[in-house]
Amino acid sequence: MVSGPFSRLRRQLLRALGWVLAIEAGLSCFFAWYWGLSAAVGVAAGGMAVWLPQLWMAVQLTQPSAQWNPVALGVAKYTMSGLLFAVWFSLVPSSDWAPVMLGTIVALIATPIATARASRNGG
Repeated sequence: MVSGPFSRLRRQLLRALGWVLAIEAGLSCFFAWYWGLSAAVGVAAGGMAVWLPQLWMAVQLTQPSAQWNPVALGVAKYTMSGLLFAVWFSLVPSSDWAPVMLGTIVALIATPIATARASRNGG
């Protein structure tokens, strides 16, 4: 684990992102059971298109030698999300957009809630 001025923040962010990953996995399992594997994979893909760039950003922000411009980090994060969506829909053009967007929405809503909860609980 990283020590330094951002170690507690990093722990809180990684814990929050772990909860988001667990929520996405649970939602994907429910979709697999109720609507089938294709819908479950779509939910997971949508969630990962948001979750992976958020994980990258959390790690970049909390490095002991972090020298990123916050605006550049935000632009890089949203660019990575856009690229992940483009890759997904180009590799799986028959993918139903609704489960993908549901996974995205859940990740976008769950992340600030999980982050607030992790910071309130002390990381």
